[in-house]
Amino acid sequence: SNGGGFSNVELRRIVKPKLTLHTQQETEFCSNGIVTSKYTVWNFLPKNLFMQFSRTANLYFLIIASMQAIPGLSPTHWMGTVGPLCVVLLVNIVKEISDDYSRHKLDHRFNQTEVIVLRPDGDEKIKWKDVTVGDILRVMRNEELPADLLLLTTHDRAHRAHVETSNLDGETDWKPKE
Repeated sequence: SNGGGFSNVELRRIVKPKLTLHTQQETEFCSNGIVTSKYTVWNFLPKNLFMQFSRTANLYFLIIASMQAIPGLSPTHWMGTVGPLCVVLLVNIVKEISDDYSRHKLDHRFNQTEVIVLRPDGDEKIKWKDVTVGDILRVMRNEELPADLLLLTTHDRAHRAHVETSNLDGETDWKPKE
């Protein structure tokens, strides 16, 4: 005997999963909002200038222009170096503003896309940025997905889904997932 009075008896613990469609999370998770832009209105100029002067050529011309600004150190006028440097910086700034504005618009479009979340009291449409850990989404055929999802079921007889991941890795081929 083992002293507990349970000789020759096998003890089993049966665990039944409890499915809850949505509960308040105790752990704070990061937002599901997509942010691919580099800049905000407040950090654009310092961050952009830092990035531009991280390039060797721009830093070189800045140093040369600084030395030319000292009277008697250079036989040429400092505007011969500062002018072209300012043009290069300005063209790059305009390009970065345009690119980042496009990224902001795409981020906004994706974050505002609606998905269907299953709730105990019925389906609810919410925005991608408001999807949280534990939400169960209804995904329709050819619909883009807002986040990493666990596929629970599919209508395909072989229980297969085809995924295209061009936003992540650039590959446009459909990958079968079972």
